[in-house]
Amino acid sequence: IDGDILAYRCSTAIEKRTVEATHNDTLHVVTFDTATAFKEWAGEDKDNYTLVPMREAEDVSHAIKAMKTTIAKILQLSGCNSYHIVVSGPTNFRMDIPLPTRYKDSRKETIKPTHLDECKNYLIKFHNAETSVGKEADDVLVGYGVAGYNAYIKAVKEGVPKHLIPIVVQATLDKDGNHGPGWLLNWIDMDEPVWIEGYGGLTLTLRPTGRTTVKGVPVMDKIIKGKGRAFLYFQMVFGDPVDCYKPCEIAKVKFGEIGAYDLLKHATNDKEACEALVRQYKKWYPAPVTYRAWDDSLH
Repeated sequence: IDGDILAYRCSTAIEKRTVEATHNDTLHVVTFDTATAFKEWAGEDKDNYTLVPMREAEDVSHAIKAMKTTIAKILQLSGCNSYHIVVSGPTNFRMDIPLPTRYKDSRKETIKPTHLDECKNYLIKFHNAETSVGKEADDVLVGYGVAGYNAYIKAVKEGVPKHLIPIVVQATLDKDGNHGPGWLLNWIDMDEPVWIEGYGGLTLTLRPTGRTTVKGVPVMDKIIKGKGRAFLYFQMVFGDPVDCYKPCEIAKVKFGEIGAYDLLKHATNDKEACEALVRQYKKWYPAPVTYRAWDDSLH
């Protein structure tokens, strides 16, 4: 079980966050649920206000109860009779990678839930959660998932009836879990574990936003999902902007999800996907380049 997500969701769920907007001249204070709601209300006058994030958390016992309930739900959905939780430790090799923008730099100002650390410590103390070293919890989960997959495939080849083979289910909401191989459970969106194996594929679906253009045409969100190695290739060319992984950043060009999907949508195997990636990277970087990393080092 991804203990980072478990602790974060449950500590956030018991916390009410608001934004206090104080007018710089009149000192009049107005409270909003979100900064976005304030901006919509203030309009062009927004720069005349000072925003202060506010939060009020319930007792930590409520978050602990939510974690216990979630663990029970995961066991019920997965069909497993035991569980192992992993939480991230203080060190992470990605923080030292000399990227143009440091890993997760966009999150450095994010305010953590009040009881997040207490929830993680509870999982360590009372649920024997493992603390990752030098990497993140989901890295460790992937390792367990792949080991479980290999053991399952070995048992099948040896002729063991499938219903007698113990399975390892990776329980996470992180999109990286979709790479596989092995059993995956997203306890929010799935009713049971799904088996991920092989190349897989990508899908694009349209979701109404409720908005329309000036001509009255419905505005649709384009949702891209994937399974297997196809989704890994997708991330290798698109990156993860939330974590500040942007393969095209040094080339100083924009390349979004739709571009990545269009690049790979016709690929049906690893060879075709890798060739598409190489072509795209050569477009960005036809010759060796030098860049300056976040720590001012030159590469």
